[in-house]
Amino acid sequence: MMDIAPREPYRPLIWPDIVVDIQEFLAISTDEIYIVGGAVRDALLHRPLHDIDFATSGQAIRLARQIANHFDGDFFALDSERDVGRVLLNLPEGRLVLDIARYRGATLLEDLVDRDFTLNAMAVDIKGSLEHLVDPLHGETDIN
Repeated sequence: MMDIAPREPYRPLIWPDIVVDIQEFLAISTDEIYIVGGAVRDALLHRPLHDIDFATSGQAIRLARQIANHFDGDFFALDSERDVGRVLLNLPEGRLVLDIARYRGATLLEDLVDRDFTLNAMAVDIKGSLEHLVDPLHGETDIN
C-alpha cells in the first residue's frame, strides 16, 4: 500500500511568504486542500515559484474565487465541468498563478497516482505543516 502520511523530506521545503498567508486564510476550511505537483517539486529544489497548483476535496472554483477575493486577485473559471479555477495574484516579486482543482478521483492518493511523473505526484497539506511532504510514489527519491 502507498503511504500518504506526511513526513519530513530529506531537505527542507522553501516557500514564499504568500504561501504562509494562504495557509492562514485557509485554516478554517473544512475541506482537504493540498499544494501539489510542480510547486512542491520546486519548493524541494529551492527554485522560485511562479505558479502553485492546489488539489481539494471540496468545490475548487468556489475556493479559487474566495482566495482571489481575499487577496485582491483576479479569478477565472478554467474548467467548470472538472471544477478548476485560476487565481492571478500581483505580488511585489511578480505575478503568481494559482490553479485550484477538485481531486482527480475520490481521494488525494487517487489524484497523485493520476499525475504524469512521480516528482509531480508529491503534496503538502496547506492546513498542516508546510515542512512535511506527502510522497506516496517516491518522487523525492527520483529527484535525488
